Amino acid sequence: MYLDNKYLGKACPYCRFPIKKETDNVLCSECLIAHHLECWHKNKGCTTYDCKGKLCSTIDFGESNKQPDTGKALLPLYKKACLAVLVTAILIGLSLGYMNLLRQVAVKEAEIEVLNKNLNDLKSDISLLNDETVELENHLTSVSSEDVTADIFELRGLVEVRHVDSNILVNLYYATEENITGEVLYPVEVCLLQRGTAEKLAAANAEFMRDGYRLKIWDGYRPLNVQEALWEKKPDPRYVADPAVGSNHNRGAAVDVTLVDEDGNKLEMPTGFDDFEEEASRDYEGMSKEARENMDYLTEVMIRNGFTPIQSEWWHFNDANVYEYDFIDLTLEEFLEQYFLYNIN
Repeated sequence: MYLDNKYLGKACPYCRFPIKKETDNVLCSECLIAHHLECWHKNKGCTTYDCKGKLCSTIDFGESNKQPDTGKALLPLYKKACLAVLVTAILIGLSLGYMNLLRQVAVKEAEIEVLNKNLNDLKSDISLLNDETVELENHLTSVSSEDVTADIFELRGLVEVRHVDSNILVNLYYATEENITGEVLYPVEVCLLQRGTAEKLAAANAEFMRDGYRLKIWDGYRPLNVQEALWEKKPDPRYVADPAVGSNHNRGAAVDVTLVDEDGNKLEMPTGFDDFEEEASRDYEGMSKEARENMDYLTEVMIRNGFTPIQSEWWHFNDANVYEYDFIDLTLEEFLEQYFLYNIN
């Protein structure tokens, strides 16, 4: 049987599919292929479609059988589509962000590579500069005496120390009354040494100056008459050599020195000059830590440049080749007189 045409345009109450043709209204077993009949039978529980329409009369095409809301029907698909678009956009954004990050990393790696290259070039330049500096320093400290002292006046092997190195300070206490005799023993402040000894002292001073210090000489060559005056005042061979034996100062191959900074300020040492007591000994346990460090530093550099210390006086250093030189008895006035004549000539 057929339903009334009033149901045309309505929708299947089960699948919400619209009934468009008259043939779609068939609700009997003769038209089993009819879509809506199939839906209805399934809903009612008839699986064989042989109810002969007995159940057909219970179908409800009431208010619920209005035209289907295609918007609502498409809403799940729309949501899925939107979700898919959103996920796709997120994935694209992440991909673009990752690619941008990779580009930034590549740029930074390139910049780092350039910086490393520049750093290596700079290190190479610094190393080359250091090598050149060391070479220059070695050249300056190892220049032969013929190059440095070719025009320096020399008398009996003795030269004025400041003619070899003007950076060495000279403060001869024996040219003042500030010594153990209380008298002026040197009429002039002329500091003489053997040429070889003076050159070694200049080399030591160059090393001190690289560290920010300078040598100050308290005594160098000592005439025999001054040696006799000192022995008369302090006849103790630990501090003053017997004139009958002679002092290495009489050879012009011994120096009494200390250290000052670049401004001429003295460094702390165990004692002052000619302090002929146990405090002047290198083994004195009562000296301050700073004094011992300064004394050791002075000694290390002097030894490295060809001098040897003595135990009783921290300030005294002999030329390591002291016994290659003979004793000399020459007054400072005689040296100056010959020096002036040399300059005039």
